[in-house]
Amino acid sequence: MRYQIDRLKLVKENRDEVFRKQLEQQIEELYGQISFKAYLPRLSDRYELSLVEVAGG
Repeated sequence: MRYQIDRLKLVKENRDEVFRKQLEQQIEELYGQISFKAYLPRLSDRYELSLVEVAGG
């Protein structure tokens, strides 16, 4: 039973990572369409959105 629980946790972690990457990519694309400022949107571990200034921008 422990093996199945560990496997499910691993699957959840992998799905969370894929979801986060896809969401960040979509946010970056949308932000790029609506803003010309030298910032990049970033998600925190708690899915809080912030803008990070691009160096040299």
